Amino acid sequence: VLVLNAVQGTKIPWDELTVEEWDNKMQVNLRGAFVGARAVVDGMRKKHYGKIVTIGSVMSTFGDPRALDYVTTKGGIVSFTRSLSRCEGENGIRVNCVIPGAIPVEKELEAGADPEKTLAWMKQVQALKYRGAVRDIAAAIQFLSSPASDFITGQVLTVDGGWTNY
Repeated sequence: VLVLNAVQGTKIPWDELTVEEWDNKMQVNLRGAFVGARAVVDGMRKKHYGKIVTIGSVMSTFGDPRALDYVTTKGGIVSFTRSLSRCEGENGIRVNCVIPGAIPVEKELEAGADPEKTLAWMKQVQALKYRGAVRDIAAAIQFLSSPASDFITGQVLTVDGGWTNY
């Protein structure tokens, strides 16, 4: 099993992004997934079995005017997932993507987000009226990494409490 979760992201207006910053996001978020998959695929092919789980972002569904570079890479991750599943399905390799919703993470707290305001907002936009947790994302990854998901490939599992449902 390979979980591709490397990410580089910032929130600045797109027209303030430098080409170097853009290239850095592409390098870490997309090239990193490609290089990671290439590193394990031969071993998976030999066993005619393997699981690759990529991590997307709910923002690739909505877009974000302050994160064009990040959102672009996460949309690319979805396309990478679907395409790679077609490339490697005959080799017994399953490739799927988990898209987390607004899960509280250290980076959010470090940025000074107000947990109460965030929760109030999430209650307005999600079907489930509480915030998910890292364990919810881990459970989805665990499922897609297990034999229980052997007939699933090329899929995107959105774990967002019903946010993108609206």
